[in-house]
Amino acid sequence: MSAIRSQVPNEVLIALYGVAAMAGAFAGYAAGLGTRTSRLPVYLMGLVVCSVILLIEDIDTPFSGFIAISQQPLIDTAVSLEAVSGQANSRD
Repeated sequence: MSAIRSQVPNEVLIALYGVAAMAGAFAGYAAGLGTRTSRLPVYLMGLVVCSVILLIEDIDTPFSGFIAISQQPLIDTAVSLEAVSGQANSRD
């Protein structure tokens, strides 16, 4: 249940897509105003923005995707905190 609550809200993803689209539109417009004929910077910016969005969505689902995050360090930390908490309570 907490995995569902800790995901990035859809509104945030929609805003992210909107910002990416606006950035692409402004970059394309600015490239059209220039006298240079190279469009490589515009294409690279689009690739970087798409990569960042995919990375955010992939990290949002820790058990699937390209990046799989192990929960073992978090479990180990919780166990050690319980051990420290148990020692503090036994002193009282």
